[in-house]
Amino acid sequence: DRSITLAPYPIGLPHLKHALIVKPMVMITRLKQPLTIVEQNQEHTINYLISMFLPEDNPSSPIVSAISEVITCNLHRIDELMQNPNEIIDEMKKSFIRETKQILLTE
Repeated sequence: DRSITLAPYPIGLPHLKHALIVKPMVMITRLKQPLTIVEQNQEHTINYLISMFLPEDNPSSPIVSAISEVITCNLHRIDELMQNPNEIIDEMKKSFIRETKQILLTE
């Protein structure tokens, strides 16, 4: 049983790593109205979804993990970031570049 909520923050992180996925994708969604999710008999209100889909055994996994880390390190100001998505996109780009350099250095 996996959790997608990051209580007490109003964010859901649905994610899937599977052989049927052809290409990695990260999708940021601001919902028009809050979504209520029940996990472990507790209601959680979700205003944002950050969905991550990865192929199995894909070299992009560390990059997506770095993007996830950027998000979780900024949960305390998630409302501000979601109102100004360019900032979080810039942070994701920086993480992408860092992880790509690391991958290239280890090959």
